[in-house]
Amino acid sequence: MLFEGEAGHQDAIIRTDRSLKKIKEGGIKLQELNFQIANWSRTQAKSRMIQLINRFGNQIEMVLCNNDDMALGVSDAYEQMNKGGSDRPLIYGVDGTKEGLQALQEGRISGTVYNDKEAQALVMAQMAIGIERGQVPEEYEVPELSGKILSLSMQKERVILLPYAAVEKRRSDEWQRRQERLVKWLGK
Repeated sequence: MLFEGEAGHQDAIIRTDRSLKKIKEGGIKLQELNFQIANWSRTQAKSRMIQLINRFGNQIEMVLCNNDDMALGVSDAYEQMNKGGSDRPLIYGVDGTKEGLQALQEGRISGTVYNDKEAQALVMAQMAIGIERGQVPEEYEVPELSGKILSLSMQKERVILLPYAAVEKRRSDEWQRRQERLVKWLGK
């Protein structure tokens, strides 16, 4: 089962393609029961998932969502229908939002992929300072979860790619603390 953010949206297409590719590279055979557009919306995902649960029941083994809000909507649908345990599939989101990380800790979703918005803000700030000074840097530095500094280079003279990171339940609290530290730092 797949919940895509928005029809034709670049992020939705990339997140879908890369997720499916990674799963297939891991040797997992997929059978797509259904594909839904839920426009990044928790409410839409919940509504559509209730219909899909009624249609497919326990055939649903995994639900991939292009963001955490849709993953939370899928989880909400199962909760509303009083389905838990073996009646509940693996549910994955993307973004590593505060709500998504909390749901991961509570076992309401199975995982998320952290989209490092704090590091993106840090790189944008470094770039803005460089532009103001008349020198756009070619290298940018952002802290990783481990505390190491990750050095990023400008690609094609205009693109900086920040890596995504898989978040497991056992480390979700570390990601929440990192978010809080960077948000405080950016607020100074």
